[in-house]
Amino acid sequence: MAERAKEKPGELRQLIENDPELKLFTLDEIAEAYGLSDRTLKRYIADGQLRAVRLGRTLRVSLTDWRDFLRSRQVEGGNVDPEQ
Repeated sequence: MAERAKEKPGELRQLIENDPELKLFTLDEIAEAYGLSDRTLKRYIADGQLRAVRLGRTLRVSLTDWRDFLRSRQVEGGNVDPEQ
């Protein structure tokens, strides 16, 4: 029976696989992909800049919340200090 469950994922797993908006990323996944530390991401979450959900001991971020965070960090041409 356990083999059958592995061969045919449940309905929720299929939904998650077919809709990237439902995927929740770990802080490690985001940190590795964007060259950030998980400590920095935790600070963004603690400061209310980045939304996350806690599942057990793990913090996870939805694709939608990550995109919203990135949009909130966009800079305009006049807002960039060339000396930094």
